[in-house]
Amino acid sequence: MRIGIVARDANEFTTALLIRAVQGASHTPVLVKLSDVVSVLGMPDEGIATEHGMLELDGIIVRDVGAGRCEEVGFRMDCLARLEGIPIINSPETILRCASKHLAHHALARAHVPTPPTVATQSVREALRWIERMGDVVLKPPHGYEGRGIVRVRMGQPDVEQRVAGLVRAHGSVLVQQYVPSVGDLRVLVVGEEVAGCVRRVPAEGKWLSNIAQGGRAIVTSCTPTLRRLALSSTRAVGAAFAGVDIVQHVHTGELFVLEVNATPSFRSIVEECHTDPAPKVVELLTH
Repeated sequence: MRIGIVARDANEFTTALLIRAVQGASHTPVLVKLSDVVSVLGMPDEGIATEHGMLELDGIIVRDVGAGRCEEVGFRMDCLARLEGIPIINSPETILRCASKHLAHHALARAHVPTPPTVATQSVREALRWIERMGDVVLKPPHGYEGRGIVRVRMGQPDVEQRVAGLVRAHGSVLVQQYVPSVGDLRVLVVGEEVAGCVRRVPAEGKWLSNIAQGGRAIVTSCTPTLRRLALSSTRAVGAAFAGVDIVQHVHTGELFVLEVNATPSFRSIVEECHTDPAPKVVELLTH
């Protein structure tokens, strides 16, 4: 089988693991860069074209759709959606759902998955009203990854309105989310109906964000039955075949809340801290 790996760089940590796993299963890996995709419509040679021919692939694993504006990413997902009959994990619909923090929270709420109280708005005035009501909040852009653009504010800070206005101006809307006091968060990697690994992510000194890209560090931790159920429920809620589920535990009450579900997760912290490679399980999920 010819298995496409959607990514920008074959040497990136997770991409390299997926390529090796495809080869280990006696299949042929094909690196697919969605930034190079061409969609042909209304002509005899209608279809989706890339350098290596996406229509000839037997399956696709999406690792990294590439950076870009929402319009660019949307076009790439549209092209993937045109590949009828070719198994794709995760599906373009799932990736778009998880990329939109608003849609992802809606999907989680419908599945009765606990999440922090969250309001999405295009209005600076409305955002300020909810900040005043919640008190201590996290402001998030509607789309994003690796903790980029996320800030924590409290009502009464002199720059609150400026921060809100900046996010709305840059992204068109903003998410106002109740801050959950915690010591870092938990990343649970789910593949199919199994937990492939679990780590606690601890913020760097003087910071509150625990994303690895923001300087946080990962420590292996056990996945309790409650964590497992929550991670699996979250993955099902967004329709993902595999995902990285970010969960935070309230430092005072012990309550668990799902912050995000990443449909194109990195495997690095799980591999390095849990000493397990989830890539073969992802390949098996696609090919069986």
